Amino acid sequence: MRWPINSTFAVAISAVALLSVLALGTLPVRCEPTPEEFPYLVEFRAYVDISSDDTSKVTISGTFFNPESSRISVKAISIPLGPAELIKLDQSSVSTSEGARVEVLNGPDTTLLVEVLPSPVPPGEKGTFQISYVALSGGYVKPWMPIGSNSTTGGYRMFNFNLYNPNLSLVQGITDTQVTVLLPRDALLTQLSPLMNLFYPNKPVIEANLVTRRTQVSWTNLTVAPGEGRLFIVTYSLLGTPSPPPQSQQNPPGNTTSGQVAPMSVVVLVGSNGLAALTSAALTYLLLRRKLTQPRETPTVKEEAPPKTVLSQLSPEEMKILETVQAAGGSVSQRDIPPMVGFSKSKVSRMLKRLEELGLINRTTLGRTKLIELSETASRLLSSSD
Repeated sequence: MRWPINSTFAVAISAVALLSVLALGTLPVRCEPTPEEFPYLVEFRAYVDISSDDTSKVTISGTFFNPESSRISVKAISIPLGPAELIKLDQSSVSTSEGARVEVLNGPDTTLLVEVLPSPVPPGEKGTFQISYVALSGGYVKPWMPIGSNSTTGGYRMFNFNLYNPNLSLVQGITDTQVTVLLPRDALLTQLSPLMNLFYPNKPVIEANLVTRRTQVSWTNLTVAPGEGRLFIVTYSLLGTPSPPPQSQQNPPGNTTSGQVAPMSVVVLVGSNGLAALTSAALTYLLLRRKLTQPRETPTVKEEAPPKTVLSQLSPEEMKILETVQAAGGSVSQRDIPPMVGFSKSKVSRMLKRLEELGLINRTTLGRTKLIELSETASRLLSSSD
């Protein structure tokens, strides 16, 4: 019996494949590359020193490893900061580690700080980086206006900082992320609104230095920043400056000792008290006489204020979002709202669309997110409802 030519060719191919399997032991499997196949961060640190003038000096540093399997050399570290108009970066303040140079790239969506390393880090070796810069007042630190007030006086502040992922891989269980915020002198952690916590994320390490009179908030149990980065919030007030102690009254010259009153003082005290009593009685008599002789006026009925129909249409969750935006100074990034209110991104998106349709917020596209701002109508209604 003769095999067809096609069948003979198929059998030959199958035999070659079988011999290959026997020689290798297993069939070749295509695996997705793991993060360890690329340069990855071992440590990722951010240290923020806030001054009393609301400027913030930020230092971002880290240690990375370039595994042998990467087959590339690390020449530069790129760190995104976010939209320039929200950061208010002082470009003249940007610096880097010794021997390296730093470049500031202002893109349409975000500002990038790029540290060009002194020498490329080849596979199999570790490297470090460090970049420092200053964010001006109104960038990371914004004055907070108490609800029902039209003034930001009082020293209430909100620190809002995003630590974005650099161009190196972050590996769960390997990369140690840490953020430390040093508050200004005499600043006090203050809950600005019942809807807001003192800080986000919760459970940081709080340390108060009695010598420098500064408080430090540190997140040391972080691993990998989710998604593009992680949000950090600290709310505080600058009302912690202790008032000067009351000055002790000195005794008048003479033989009067502490705890005693001179005879002349008793005469003056009795005389002044008697005069005050006579004056009070005379004023009381005049007021009663005027009240009895004046004709009674017909009480006027005050017109009730029109109901706030717009706010009455909102659910408690929608009101919570409005008050959160107001507590953040009237504007906040949409990506920051879900962790602040505790709702999912999809739920927040639906409610923001409805609030925009009601004319209570304005949404402006900023790169891959949106800036949420209270409208004049919402600001007026929220202020009048307090």
